[in-house]
Amino acid sequence: MTPYYSPNFGIKSLIKSAFVRNSEAVLIDFFRDYTRKKYILLTSSCRSALFLSYKGLELSGDVVTSPLTCKVAIDPIVSSGNNPKYIDIEIDSFSMKMDSLAAGITKETKAIQVIHIGGIPSNPSKIRKFCDEIGVFMIEDCAQGFMSFENGLPCGSLGDVSCFSLIKNAYGIGGGVLATDDKEIFLRAKKLNDTFPNLSKSLIVYRIIRNILETNRTRLGGEFLFSKLLRLRNKNKNKKETLLLDTLTKMSSIEKRIAAVQIQQSRKLNGKRVEVALRLNEECTKIGIKSVAFNRDEQILSYTKFYISDPRINSKKDIKRLNELGIEAKHLEQKINSYYQEKLTEEDLINYNNVHDHLLSIPLREDFNQKDINKIIQTLKKVIK
Repeated sequence: MTPYYSPNFGIKSLIKSAFVRNSEAVLIDFFRDYTRKKYILLTSSCRSALFLSYKGLELSGDVVTSPLTCKVAIDPIVSSGNNPKYIDIEIDSFSMKMDSLAAGITKETKAIQVIHIGGIPSNPSKIRKFCDEIGVFMIEDCAQGFMSFENGLPCGSLGDVSCFSLIKNAYGIGGGVLATDDKEIFLRAKKLNDTFPNLSKSLIVYRIIRNILETNRTRLGGEFLFSKLLRLRNKNKNKKETLLLDTLTKMSSIEKRIAAVQIQQSRKLNGKRVEVALRLNEECTKIGIKSVAFNRDEQILSYTKFYISDPRINSKKDIKRLNELGIEAKHLEQKINSYYQEKLTEEDLINYNNVHDHLLSIPLREDFNQKDINKIIQTLKKVIK
């Protein structure tokens, strides 16, 4: 199997984390410097940070956002008592269309949630200006936007509240970040976050073992051990769908220490990730497939995910087929064996409807060599021929 992702986490990182001091301060200082925002709150996930953002804003109304995202990005809107209102996307960048955005604003609109899907900046400067003009809050969902820039500004620097994941290309085992300049929003979010229960020790141990095994999947026996762990986890896991409010916890001290270690290598690793992504993009172009994630003059992409969209792709069938052929491709969700996410809306959004069922995300690991890239491209070519 050609793995989709690597946490780049091993025994060495785990040992280093045991000697970290003041890990919370390290992370707060990092994100304060990164976002240039005064107040930083560490949370259990980006999803938790988004939920706390809306509770901190004390909103009740419509939140305008993109439907081209994983479902967990929408759960905080609903769970906080707000209503998602979907806007069509630009076909070439997955950003919300600015003309559709303006047309979608009503007197019930309280905020716009900007989603930097796949590490592609979603016009944050334009949307910041627009929000200021109409007087609504701007929430930046940077779960996939960490290390992406537009006009020299990092994604997450322009929102009234910006939320990050400490997993993905921050390479932690868990955790999230809420960043804001508004002290009242911060204090309300922190007060609620402090009421959440602690993460169970068994789940912490599972995450550590999982990330070590996932990092080493390409080594001898690595895929077998990783698959066995997942099967064991799924066997013991309650299959019943759980409400967001029932899953929110505090970020554990172990997660903070590990995140403090991993965040120090995130820039270097992301540089390798971009190099691999550009080579993937070059090979995709050779077989007539245009990747969505491409650099523009004013943007620097982090390539948190590598999306391609092509009329020849049938997401439901082809992602499953790629997995069967040993290429761990995905759709909008990153769950294991989640080959397809149903549409979040059946509204007549032309570009969204044209993209959703012809979209897939191919593997992108920092340690890929040309042989790995060739295998992905040749299998992809075979499937969509």
